[in-house]
Amino acid sequence: MPPEQPEAQADIWVGNTFIHPVVDYLLVGGAISIPFVIWVLLDPSITPSAKIQTGAFVFLNYAHFASSTVRLYTKRGVARAIPFISYGTPVLFLALVTVAVIWPDSFGFHWDAAYRTWSPYHYAAQAYGLALMYSFKSGRPIVETERTMLWWVCMLPFFWAFLAGEGSGLQWFVSAETLASIPALALFHRGAVVTMALAACTAPVWFFWRLRGRMPLISMVLVAINGVWWLGLGYDQAFFWATIFHSAQYLAIVIVYHVNDEVRRDENQRSWIAHAGQFYAISILLGVTLFLVIPFLYTMIGGFDLFTTMVMVTAGINMHHFLIDGYIWRSKRLKS
Repeated sequence: MPPEQPEAQADIWVGNTFIHPVVDYLLVGGAISIPFVIWVLLDPSITPSAKIQTGAFVFLNYAHFASSTVRLYTKRGVARAIPFISYGTPVLFLALVTVAVIWPDSFGFHWDAAYRTWSPYHYAAQAYGLALMYSFKSGRPIVETERTMLWWVCMLPFFWAFLAGEGSGLQWFVSAETLASIPALALFHRGAVVTMALAACTAPVWFFWRLRGRMPLISMVLVAINGVWWLGLGYDQAFFWATIFHSAQYLAIVIVYHVNDEVRRDENQRSWIAHAGQFYAISILLGVTLFLVIPFLYTMIGGFDLFTTMVMVTAGINMHHFLIDGYIWRSKRLKS
């Protein structure tokens, strides 16, 4: 959700940014991902080395998923104000993860499919929220009908992912074999996937042309880049590459809000760098604990298969993050 009052109107090509125009466009806007997308398109078989994957997951992906929880508990007074979200949902999700670990072929299948279906929606919703944030921050708010149109534009990559994803989205309910076994249904499905891809590519251009400069360029970049991640990289590749860049995007914004809260406190005596570093370090430690330590505990204590356990725990962490994230950016107590 954007702030209640827009700031002074900024230049449409730059907009008011949170950190610095270069940083905001590269990290939050996602422009830094464009060379990597081109690289993957030129060589779809490219696979990062194990060291690169490990570093990216620990310092970006794990930290990103943990940071929403860190934000929830470090924003003073909020955890106590929403006790079920703060203390009830971790217990609930741990219980659901345990059920998924015990019965991976039945409940676990639906658990993992739910995460894989929800993930592209989360990306689309973040693109929408950030686009509105920058619009308000730049003194260029849009009216309610235009917000609704923007929401639908942002959702198009999610709709494409819902139709095109394997083992999730539509295929969570209708198997690939069923879709392929009926020629008319298979043709309709392929046509819907192509139509949604074309809509996701053209709608952002149409929408921002229609506004004629009433939203800053970075808002358009945010919306377009999310579409590039999913359509350009493809569903499976997007789950690695897009997650990395989405993580950098998210961490930058959540750290900015945390630092702003801390440095505004009357008793504050620390620099913004100290606050940012502490928040990031805690996020990394919590992320490693959630993604690595907890699955090993399931294996050591219960004797469950480690790979299956990691899949189920990862799904639970993701969905808990999606839930907490929705609270963070909708609650004035968390955002302000």
